[in-house]
Amino acid sequence: MRFERCELCGKRIKYKVNRKYCSECLIKKVKNWSKNYRERNKRKLKKINRDYYLKNKSKILQRCKKYYCKNKEKESLRNKKYRMNNKEKEKIRHQRYYLKNKLKIKDYQGRHYQKNRDKIRKRHKDYSHRNKDEINNRMRKYGKSRRKNNLNYLIRTRIRNHLNYAFEKYILAKKFLTTKKYGVDYKAIIEHLKPIPKNLSNYEIHHIKPLFTFNFVNKDGSTNLEEVKKAFTPKNHQLLTIEEHKKIHHKPLQEIWKTPKSTKR
Repeated sequence: MRFERCELCGKRIKYKVNRKYCSECLIKKVKNWSKNYRERNKRKLKKINRDYYLKNKSKILQRCKKYYCKNKEKESLRNKKYRMNNKEKEKIRHQRYYLKNKLKIKDYQGRHYQKNRDKIRKRHKDYSHRNKDEINNRMRKYGKSRRKNNLNYLIRTRIRNHLNYAFEKYILAKKFLTTKKYGVDYKAIIEHLKPIPKNLSNYEIHHIKPLFTFNFVNKDGSTNLEEVKKAFTPKNHQLLTIEEHKKIHHKPLQEIWKTPKSTKR
């Protein structure tokens, strides 16, 4: 029997016509060749695969679905492992996808919420009940870091808290609070919100032009009092029911500013 040597590793192999490599080296060489070919012809192969997918879309999806149903646990473990090992890569991919398909995702989420409203609310309620302390701590940390790094947000929250406290104080003791620091006239705001409903727990104070659209900080870091006065003029406030207030948060800005005053009192 005739033998030859592999040109790559020098291993003894049986003689065959045009045979130059052993089986292991041949596999490596084919892999390298196919890899180089894919790199050289990326666009061409992408177009071929795309055309094939469009022609056989239903067939491919059915095959994938069948395979996934048979190997559900295996696939979920594989995907979980991949996500754990490629956290940053996956984060960037999700961000890019969201930016490209923002309207599409929002539309889907809105329709999904409308179909499964009771189910989602129940799930959120159960989760918040089970993890009350954890959620509160997380929100405190988030608020603290945001107030530390964002002066605009800090001033906004302080004034909003002052206004809510002044409103509660008026309801309980019929007293008006004043503030020299920001120049907000709480008395005028509360007078503007009258008549105040009896079931006040079902209402919230709504800013017609949202507070985040104002710039409360000057370039030198000082408080922009003119913007504060504009934001907290009595005309920029209205009482809305909690349901109305939630609905407004999902509208575009132009629609929010045109929102009429609530008549449900």
